[in-house]
Amino acid sequence: TPTSSNPGLIPNSHIVISGTGTQRSVVVTPAANQSGSAMITITVSDGTNSAQQTFQVTVQAVDDPAVIGLNPLPLVRIPAKKSAPIDTSATISDIDTPTLTFDGAILRVSGHTVKDSLSILKLNGVARKGTKVGVGTTVIGTLTGGKKGSTWNVLLNGSATPSAVQSLLRSIGFKSTDKDPATRTIKFQVFNIGGVNSAEAIRQIQIGP
Repeated sequence: TPTSSNPGLIPNSHIVISGTGTQRSVVVTPAANQSGSAMITITVSDGTNSAQQTFQVTVQAVDDPAVIGLNPLPLVRIPAKKSAPIDTSATISDIDTPTLTFDGAILRVSGHTVKDSLSILKLNGVARKGTKVGVGTTVIGTLTGGKKGSTWNVLLNGSATPSAVQSLLRSIGFKSTDKDPATRTIKFQVFNIGGVNSAEAIRQIQIGP
């Protein structure tokens, strides 16, 4: 019977003993996003006699990347002169670092073709003046690319708070002149958030006549 001195780190149900007879193995799996130490005690009994063995398990902390959350359902678009937001419910978060620092980070969006263009829509207080991108009256970054399939980048500055970056994500628009049915896989990623890149997130856009 296995027991853990720190169930929050290693629940008893995460200690699995397998094998038969004298050939046994123990697999210990820590709880997600936890770190620290626990003493694991294995007790065996034949119904009359029993014995115990205790050992320590140390779980090192891991810096999980920030996560961009996007709607998993495809966005359905028809060719139009106006852009539509790719995802008005987009989020960005980091379970290890609730207050992210974006100074020097790059928000990159790609996956569109020469028949498509990306833009910043006037939503959520976000606006663009030339290459400057702002939320309210605060400039949070500089825009490059996005036309005719070129990679879309915003170099973020020290004024780019998590809520401002989230507003920007929700304000990115897509437009296509493609008249043939097609599917685009639009990729979102933020590079160099305190030296760590976010996980890549995607949203499919279905284009139809």
